[in-house]
Amino acid sequence: MHRRYDLTRAVLGFVLVMLPVLAVAGVRVLPGKDSGRDARSGAPYLPVPVPCDQAVQDLSLTIAMSEVYADSTFGASAVDAYACQPGWSMTGPEHVYILTADVDLIADLWLTANVPNDHDLILLGDCDSDSCLTQSNSELSVQLTAGTTVYLVVDGFNGASGDYELVIETHPIGIPDLVCNGGAQLLDIAGAGSQADADSLNTRPNLVSLYDCAPYTIRGGEKWYAMTIAAADTDTVGTGYGEALRVVINATTASETLDLALWIFADCGPEAECLAFADIGNAGEEEILEWTNSLPDVTTVYLAVDCLRPPEDGVTGAFALTVTSTVPVATQSITNVRNRFR
Repeated sequence: MHRRYDLTRAVLGFVLVMLPVLAVAGVRVLPGKDSGRDARSGAPYLPVPVPCDQAVQDLSLTIAMSEVYADSTFGASAVDAYACQPGWSMTGPEHVYILTADVDLIADLWLTANVPNDHDLILLGDCDSDSCLTQSNSELSVQLTAGTTVYLVVDGFNGASGDYELVIETHPIGIPDLVCNGGAQLLDIAGAGSQADADSLNTRPNLVSLYDCAPYTIRGGEKWYAMTIAAADTDTVGTGYGEALRVVINATTASETLDLALWIFADCGPEAECLAFADIGNAGEEEILEWTNSLPDVTTVYLAVDCLRPPEDGVTGAFALTVTSTVPVATQSITNVRNRFR
């Protein structure tokens, strides 16, 4: 039986980003949170071919890849702009990576050591500038079905060229079953009260980076919690399920570089249902997510404390979690109250 979940303020603080301008079968893609810039080239955009025949890498992607490609862009520019961001002046030389998925997977792609050489990432569905799926300053994530090919371009903003490092990491689609089968710390929320935990996200595996409830890629590692929540009190009002048991989740950090995010999933597997996502603030700021169980049954959901990018060490990855639950209070009419004192 399919359960309906009543979400209250399920998603908080979404940041608007440029979404893909072209849909390609078997592909879902998201840029990084900081994918935009204000610069405008002023030149008219004209679609042109992209030199895929000169690709520096033709890669077959499999699960659990973690590869770094160090290279340098020099020479003439064949493409000056792309359809995703036609106002960006991409007049540096291009390096093309052909990416083909051997199996269904998620690929996280990002540039490191991108200073002073300002390279960007552009993901294409074909070998022309009009086939742009997304464009980002330094990072993006893409979901691919088996046999799908996309084209990743490392290009220079405002004529930039020189050294760069491209990282490609892959993982399965959805939430691994191990999370729901003992891989999450139990939080038993049977009534009103508050529970707390303190830990670090340092060295934790990145199990979820791209999902339909998030507006940008979240490629840090997560700590998972199995929240077993008491049923809604069906006797608190005269009809329906009554008032719902509500939990408010607060995650904080003392680090100025850790940008936290929160997810809630109903289950695990390739098609796990995302119930809520929150990324209210920037690095060093508190994250808050409120979720309501309106079901007349005990419910277990899976909470992930995540971060936009992996921390450098245990100190910068430290966080504190507080989960506060509120039990519905029985309500009575004024007439019922008066009758008790007759």
